[in-house]
Amino acid sequence: MPAVRQLARLFKALSEKNLEAASVVASEIADLEAKKGHPSAAQMLRGALHSNGMRKGRPAEPITGILTNGSFLESALSTASGDVRLKDAMLRPKARKTLETVITETKNGDYLSSLRIRRRYRV
Repeated sequence: MPAVRQLARLFKALSEKNLEAASVVASEIADLEAKKGHPSAAQMLRGALHSNGMRKGRPAEPITGILTNGSFLESALSTASGDVRLKDAMLRPKARKTLETVITETKNGDYLSSLRIRRRYRV
């Protein structure tokens, strides 16, 4: 377990969006775990830090041609454009039927309530 001070430095760097400093602190934490005799933990931390098989010496490559400004959330999340329909989603028949039933129940909630049929809380 890394020291609280190291975690505080990591969180501070992340809150300031200083990814270079956060990367340095994260590397220190991984190195410390290796020195403590926890090679699996160190390897997992390094893998999270240098994801997609990239090594320290290899420059990061843009994924699908999208360049980001370094903000993880901005690059991980994107706005969907256009309407997405349930019929376009690839689902197994049982899952599709269950979702269609829940949608129908939601659309007809007032009518079902008037018949004293309670809203389901589990699928």
